[in-house]
This record gives sequence, C-alpha cells and structure tokens, in this order.
Amino acid sequence: MTKKTKKRPTAAERQRAAWDALTDRQRRMLRVVYDFDQATEVWAKGLWADGFRPPPASEWRWLEPRELGGRLRRAKLGGREAEPTLRALEQAGLIETRGQTGASGGSGVGLEVQLTRHGRAVARAGGVDPAQVIRARSRLLSRTLWSMLVQVWAAGEDGREQGISQAWRWLTERTPPLVTVGARRHVLTPEGRAHYRELWEEYARAYPDVAAPHPDGSWSRWPDAAQDAIDAAAAAYRAVEAEVDAARVAVRELPALADRAGAAARSAAALPAEVGEAFESATNAADTAGTLAGLRGRDRAVAVYAAAAERAAGRYRAAVERETARLAEYLADRAAALREPLRDAAIRYALVTDAAARAALGGGDVLAAIAAVDDDAVRARMRAWPWTPDPIVTDLDEDTAQELREIHAAAVRRIDPPGGPDEHTDRLAGYASGLARLAKGGRLARVALRADTSTDTGTDTGTDTGPGTGPKEKR
Repeated sequence: MTKKTKKRPTAAERQRAAWDALTDRQRRMLRVVYDFDQATEVWAKGLWADGFRPPPASEWRWLEPRELGGRLRRAKLGGREAEPTLRALEQAGLIETRGQTGASGGSGVGLEVQLTRHGRAVARAGGVDPAQVIRARSRLLSRTLWSMLVQVWAAGEDGREQGISQAWRWLTERTPPLVTVGARRHVLTPEGRAHYRELWEEYARAYPDVAAPHPDGSWSRWPDAAQDAIDAAAAAYRAVEAEVDAARVAVRELPALADRAGAAARSAAALPAEVGEAFESATNAADTAGTLAGLRGRDRAVAVYAAAAERAAGRYRAAVERETARLAEYLADRAAALREPLRDAAIRYALVTDAAARAALGGGDVLAAIAAVDDDAVRARMRAWPWTPDPIVTDLDEDTAQELREIHAAAVRRIDPPGGPDEHTDRLAGYASGLARLAKGGRLARVALRADTSTDTGTDTGTDTGPGTGPKEKR
C-alpha cells in the first residue's frame, strides 16, 4: 500500500496564509505601502505613455519618506508604533527598508520603504486591489493602455492625433491590433471597437477612476440628467456665493475708495495755494511798479480761489464719507440678507450630491434619488441648522472610501477660533463639491459595479511584461 503524499499549497494559498498571519495594524500598513507603490507606478507609466523615459524601477520603487509619513498619519498609523510595524513587515519579507532607525521621532518618515514582489502578491491576495483580480480574470489591458484606448474612442471616427510614445505599439502591433494609424491619427480598428464595447463594464470595475464614456453614449446607472442636476445645484450655489462675496469685497474696499477720493479733493484744494506761492515768488522778483501791482492783484485772486477750493474740498470729503458709510451699511445688510438663501443653496447642493452619491454606490436609481430632494427636504435641514449629512460608507473601493471619509471629516471638523456666520455654509458647500468631484462622469457608479465582482484571487506573477508596463522588473 502506497503512502499518500501531502498536497503542497499553491502560491495563492501561501500568499493568503501570509496575509492571514498579519495583525490588523500590519495589514492596514501594508495597504498604505501598496497604495503608495501603485500610485508611484502609475506616475512612472504615465511618463512612459507620454513619450518620456521614466527613471528605472530600482529608483522609483523606493517610496519617498515624507509622503509615506503623511499617508501613514492620515491612516492613523503614524507615531511611535509606525517603525516597529514597518520592521515587522520587513521581517516577514513584505517590504525592504533603508535609512536611519528612529528618525523623525519614530514616525516612520525617516525610513525609505520598498514593497517586495512577495509583499505585492500578499497584499493582492488580501483583496486590497480589486483591479488586479478583475484584470487577471478578464485579461484586460493595463490602466495606462485602457486610458489611451479611451482617448481614441472619445475622439470619434476621425481619431486622435498620433502620439509619440512607444506605448502605442502595444495597441497598434498586437494581434489583432486595437488601434491603427491613418493620416497621422490613431483610429480604432473594428476589433478595438468590439473590445471597448464588450469589455467596457469589466474595465469600469477594474479602473473606475478612468472616465470612459459608455459605449452606447448613455448609461442608466449614471444618466446625463444626473450630472446636469448636480451641475445646476452647484451653479445655483455659486451664483449666490458670488453675490455675497461681491458685497463683502465692496465693504472691504470702500474705505480705500473714500481715502482716494479725499486725497484727490485735498490735491485740488492745494493747487491754488501752490499757484499763489509762485505768484509771491514772482512778486519779490518784479522790477517795475506796474508788474508788481498786476502780480499782487492776481495773488489776491488766487488766495480767494484757494479758500473757496478748500471749503469745497471739505464739503466733498464730508459727502464722500457720508455716502461711503451709507453704502457700507447697505452692502452689509445685503450680505446678511443673502445668508439664508446661501444656506438654502448650500443645503440643496449637498442634498443633491449626497443623494446621487449614495444611489450611485448602491446601484440605485440616481435620478429618483435626486428628484426626492424637494423644498420640504431643504426646509427640514434649514430648521435643524447647522445640519451635517451622515457619512457615506462603502467597502467596494478603499481609495474611494478614504476620500469619502476625508470629505465628510472636513465638513464636520470644528474650527477654533470659529469663523464667521457662514463658516458652516462654506464647509457644507465644500462637502457637496467633494462629492461632486468623486461622482463626476459616473465614477461612483463604476465603483458600484464591483459589487458584482468575484472575490476569487489569483497568484501574483510580478510586474507584467504585457502592454503598458515597459521592461520587466527584476526582483
């Protein structure tokens, strides 16, 4: 009877086991390092796609300490525990470090960090990068090449001006080619159009931050009317804000205008006196009695005129100061009267973007969510002023989740000393603007597609040698 041999774990199983062996803090820190590593890779590939030669990976893979320290602090992983956690990840073979131990008070920013190939694989096995899972399953182009293909699609039938980067050969020389060159312009081939149309949804899941137009021109998850409604709410708020700002600026500038008017009046009053002094000088130099009498007569006339001009200048200055005070009072009253309309517009803007963002992330009807924002909803928040929306939580995309947390935190953060009466209005509008930026072009709706994505993870094969990556790295 033969002895059964124990099945060896696969690479994916070993990587998942390594992830499971980490503490929660170590996992969170590995994710921060991984995200920074991937952001740096996007930068390097962007240079390559634009026709520039990036520095070698052996240089840019070392993460800049100050930026890493900032990322760790924002993730609440800084402080004295940062360096020991980095050392633990290094002992596990997930990162490499170099630099002075204990630098920057142990915050970790004194250490240069480089993610190892094994560390990248373990992070992906832990599910921190859904794009890699989707890409491996569907054999998609890299993010860089997909962005380039989107540019050609968006350019229409006439195509896009031919790029100088060698990256285009990954699209033009593949079999079959997705892009061809004609009349010095890049144009999609029939295969390229089919590739875009058939795999758009998979690409939207993998790279939701790439604003790729839907192949049918409109998309039910993010219709054009949704973007129009957000833009209209933003424009309405900005219009009231501009009027308030204009009144405030005018109030600040009025004293300077009054000073300039007074200075002009003083100059006008001083002019006859200066002429009189010139006549007096001429009188002293006169040789004949006739000339002397004539100049003295003119001198007396100038003196009379100077006195009248001084009185007129005084009346003018008083009138300017009086009218300036009245205008300042009017403008201040106008700014105060606009305070409630400004709050109304800010609340409406925040409600519209908040409703659209939640519906997009939940895969719901965005237009119906926006339509529910009526006058009653705005008045209810006005009565509860200062009103702050609840945070939006998602586990579909950690980068998006972090941006949502930061946008909400900025809206509720207390400022000491507090600002003016419209401080909360400004922060609420900032919240709305942040959501509008995240939702623009349907990004949040594309993030929501990940809810349909399989959670199966694949093995890490290192840095791809395929399109959009350039020369293969050696680890």
